[in-house]
Amino acid sequence: MKKISIDSNKSPNFIGSWNIENDKLCNEIIKFFEDNESLQKKGSTALGYNPKIKQTTDITIIPSELKDPKYSLFNSYFNLLKDCFLDYRSQYPFLKHKFLTKLISVILMFKNISLEIIFHHFILKNQSRFSSQVICMDDLFE
Repeated sequence: MKKISIDSNKSPNFIGSWNIENDKLCNEIIKFFEDNESLQKKGSTALGYNPKIKQTTDITIIPSELKDPKYSLFNSYFNLLKDCFLDYRSQYPFLKHKFLTKLISVILMFKNISLEIIFHHFILKNQSRFSSQVICMDDLFE
């Protein structure tokens, strides 16, 4: 994993960026998306489906499914995300507060939250593939 420095002369920021440098894992995630068309659905927001707001194809994976070997590659991905967070936290001492550490630990362990892994798959005009992963965490404070 390689930290990417984001320089900002205008104002300080708290943006963290990393390249996981694992093309094999990224390709496996894309392949999972392409091979599981039956899991795909049109992206929607809390207000429902509206292509003027969101045009994506999504796959939702609930935390209990991560025990299934079919989804094991996502556990590897989450471990990399955890490494990114730990590196980020080391840069800002106030994030080491016990409450924040416990909250993040709960998030990373997939307990007491609803976690969706949403895959956005876009076909660009030049036929290149672009894929991004967004992690949406709801009900953090229930």
